[in-house]
Amino acid sequence: MSLAIRVASEVSRVRRRRVLIKVYGADEETKRVFRELVRETGGRLSVSFEPLKPELEVSRGPVIVIGDNEEVRWTGRPTGLKEDLFARALSIVLEDEHEVPEEVASKLRSLRRCVRIEVFVTSMCPDSLMVAEVAVRLAVASRGKVKADIVMTDVYPELARRLGITEVPAVVLSTERSYSGKVVSVGVPKLSELIRRILELGGASP
Repeated sequence: MSLAIRVASEVSRVRRRRVLIKVYGADEETKRVFRELVRETGGRLSVSFEPLKPELEVSRGPVIVIGDNEEVRWTGRPTGLKEDLFARALSIVLEDEHEVPEEVASKLRSLRRCVRIEVFVTSMCPDSLMVAEVAVRLAVASRGKVKADIVMTDVYPELARRLGITEVPAVVLSTERSYSGKVVSVGVPKLSELIRRILELGGASP
């Protein structure tokens, strides 16, 4: 099943607004895939193609940024199991149904500093799937105060090396530029501990 059909199957059940997507540094194959996505979803996705910019901290594309608040980023075109996750992530952004308890969501929205949660994954790792979806849900719940970045280490091994990551899934948190933070977990993290770290780093209101 193509990525476009997977995405269309997910978003067909959603009745909300369009999702804005910016694709930086897309090659011709990536452009073809995203144009097919737009066709298959009946215009539910609004896609623009942009040149790479220095603040993305990568030397090549594609980098996919999703949402009005640019709350979800995909560094590397999703492949393998991550195609299903990418489709699910678009559906979560469309629905704004993050399933995060309101008490936690409210605290995330009160962060004084934006927190980046970077999840380093590989295309065929099932645990990566679980952790990445949690990151997407927290980002959507925060309304952009948390930015989720799903990093395909198959495509960007140099980013993993920069942070000393040798196993996936690995979670990195920071409030600075991309890929400058600390690894806070390897494997599937305990959700309550991950949320605590995000709130602490972002200076959440008491």
